[in-house]
Amino acid sequence: MAWSLTDLCHLAKLDQYHKEEHVGFIQRMNSYFSRVVCGNYELVNEILEFLKQWLVRHIEGTDKKDIDALPGTALHKKLFNS
Repeated sequence: MAWSLTDLCHLAKLDQYHKEEHVGFIQRMNSYFSRVVCGNYELVNEILEFLKQWLVRHIEGTDKKDIDALPGTALHKKLFNS
């Protein structure tokens, strides 16, 4: 499959957004870490809830969109038997 310039630009935007989501995740986890290290142990449930929601949203949302944007690739075929 040949990629057009439009396809490549679209993929670059997806990649940038994906990276920004991970950066946001890391920043949030660093904030939690700093607060727990200072003795704020009541955050445990909040952290677990954030992790559950973020992982589900990220996998079912961002990761799926990235894979859907790559029809015809080996990864897409392997995951969707297409």
